[in-house]
This record gives sequence, structure tokens and C-alpha cells, in this order.
Amino acid sequence: GYDHVCAIDKAANLWCWGHGGSGRLGFAAGPLNGVPRLVASTIDRWLEIAAGQQHTCGIKADGSLWCWGQNKEGQLGVGNLDDSSIPIRVGHDQDWATVSLGLESDHLSCASKVDGRIFCWGSNLNGQLGDGRGDQSIPTKIGDGYSSVAVGEAHSCALKTDQTLWAGSAAANPQLSELIISPAGQCSVCLDGAT
Repeated sequence: GYDHVCAIDKAANLWCWGHGGSGRLGFAAGPLNGVPRLVASTIDRWLEIAAGQQHTCGIKADGSLWCWGQNKEGQLGVGNLDDSSIPIRVGHDQDWATVSLGLESDHLSCASKVDGRIFCWGSNLNGQLGDGRGDQSIPTKIGDGYSSVAVGEAHSCALKTDQTLWAGSAAANPQLSELIISPAGQCSVCLDGAT
């Protein structure tokens, strides 16, 4: 993350440390926490973790998605704007595969499901949700047929199963240069044969 770290050990336990503001570590903590601390209980098993600027999301072994930390733009995906210092389950689905969070000033979360559907939520200030709408506080389907998704500071990209790369961003964002698709942030194919 921006100023915190989370890791999954060999026993699938989740540990976090670093800056504890807004609950981003998954437990009540002060601003500085230099020692890794167990998140939730030892019965929880985690498959994947992603740390953003001020929030964190992870996928448990049962395929459920959990988020915690700052939520001022709906980046926790739980339908409200309340911060949480403990993991909160995002919906009831148990088929989440990957999760990616924005850094720096971005408050965006995206995740893929095992069937290739991509969902994103949180800030859409720069069109990174790829759908022309405003901020979303619950997972919003972006598309089908994807193998992975990655979120940057003011953009999002996803690799389709046909190996084409798709992206959503504001046209003014220099990070994408020739990958920029449209000023409205509508997703369009960017590169063919991306690997």
C-alpha cells in the first residue's frame, strides 16, 4: 500500500503493519505500527490481499471478498461511506478470484471473479471505472471475459482472455500515453496481443 503493508503467511494467516489511520490495517491501531499483527482470527484463511492508499481488500479461502479502512468514496464496496477498522464482507458472493486497489490519490477497487467478470467500485473521478458514471459504493460490473485487472492512480486496465488489453482513464492522464481511449473514460480495446 501507500504507507502500510499486508502479507499472507504459509498458513494463510493475514498480517498487516505500517500506518494505521482510517482502519487500513484491519484492527484498531494508532498511526505507527512497525510490527506485523494478525488480522481477524486464526481460523480465517486468506488467498489474496491488496493494499491501497488508505484501504485494504482481501479474498478468503472460501472465495469471499472483504475490505476495510477509509471509505470516503465507497472504495470498500459495502454500500455506504463509513470507514471500518475491521474487515467487512463485500456482498455474499464466494467466487472472487483477484483484487486490485488504486494508490496515491485514487480510491478505487476492482476485482475479478472466477468466471472472468470484472467489477469495480469507489472513485470514478478520472473515468477509471470505464462506464461514464460517478462514484460507486457497491461492486459494479465492468465486463466479461477478463483474466486479470490492475488499478493505478487514475486509471484501470484489464487483460481479456483473448489477450487484448483494455483500459479506462481520463484522457488528460499522461501515465497511459497511447493507451488513452477516450475523454469520457469509456473502455475500448487498446493493444492487440498484449501479454
